[in-house]
Amino acid sequence: RTFNMEKEQPSTVKVTAPSTLEAGYEFDATVGEKTFKVTVPEGGVKEGEEFEVPYPADEAGGEDKKEKAEQALDHSGAPTGAWKTDLFSCCDVVTNGLFWMSFCCTPLVEAQMLTRMSLDMCGAPTTDASGTFAAVAIVFIVCLFLYWLPFVGTGFLIYSLIYGTRLRETFRRKYQIPTSVCGENACLDDCCCMMWCGCCTAIQMARHTHDESTYPYKCCADNGLPSDAPAIV
Repeated sequence: RTFNMEKEQPSTVKVTAPSTLEAGYEFDATVGEKTFKVTVPEGGVKEGEEFEVPYPADEAGGEDKKEKAEQALDHSGAPTGAWKTDLFSCCDVVTNGLFWMSFCCTPLVEAQMLTRMSLDMCGAPTTDASGTFAAVAIVFIVCLFLYWLPFVGTGFLIYSLIYGTRLRETFRRKYQIPTSVCGENACLDDCCCMMWCGCCTAIQMARHTHDESTYPYKCCADNGLPSDAPAIV
């Protein structure tokens, strides 16, 4: 993204919001040959809205540029500011266990993501998520056996939307990812993705946190990762 600049270096530069963003989100902007981080001000911004930010300071050299570029990834290799993969790129892993696990047993992949993000079975932060996968799996299996009873299916759908919405919100906040479906309504955005594209959303989250070639998906792990994968902090 390239933004306005004067011939003489100004003290501020106008930035055009690439999408509707919440306050505190960061994204990369470019002015001239400089790439710098922009933090969304209080109140948030709407797509296409212009706002002023301090003009980026000169960088010392190539090493500084390299270090700055590396800051866009966290310690586990997950990018910030945008999803690593598109929502409907799930077919990229059609030969992978992740695709079939999510396609056939979406709640189990979501349970793995809850564990990975240190959330409990309702999507709330917890200091011990070791039992989250088992708890969600038990509820899922029981509901499968009792699906013929009135309201069991509807009850599980509501339950999965509650923890699923909170799970995706946790992902977006941690990795500073803006909404993508329902404008600036973050809760509705997360809920719609989980409701209408639950399988694809689960795959998108699972692929985001770690390098797939180094830490391939493990169906039988409670967090979907090999034992030597770095923890998310």
